[in-house]
Amino acid sequence: MMTVDDMMSTLKDINRLKNFVNGGYLNAIGRPNGEDEYNPTIYKFGRGFNKDDRFNACPTHSIRYNSWKGIYGNSGCSSILSIGNDTLFWRCFDQYLNQHQDEILNAVADLMQIELQKNIDVLKDERQRISNTIDLLTKGGQDVTE
Repeated sequence: MMTVDDMMSTLKDINRLKNFVNGGYLNAIGRPNGEDEYNPTIYKFGRGFNKDDRFNACPTHSIRYNSWKGIYGNSGCSSILSIGNDTLFWRCFDQYLNQHQDEILNAVADLMQIELQKNIDVLKDERQRISNTIDLLTKGGQDVTE
């Protein structure tokens, strides 16, 4: 389970992602309404996956695509997909990521929200259990059966 600090940090990350994707980056470059007018204070702008590692929004993370099969009765596994030109594959993969970055970041934020809610639900259940225990103890244990 996440700690409270982890949960608060996750909530901030979710809000940052949603805000960024839904126009926050336009505010960052001085175009809050998305207008295309020239902004003399911003002469460089970029965003995307694996575009420029000097400005990472999150630490580097390796992505691998794995595929395998195992045959019943044999404890081993074998690969079922092999990419010959992995340089081209990853270049095209990055291109796809960049073409769909808004929906990807929104989806990631949505999944983070689901994980956060799971932790919140656990805390609510724990709070209810503690409340029930306190109620039982303050009644003097009259309803306790041994």
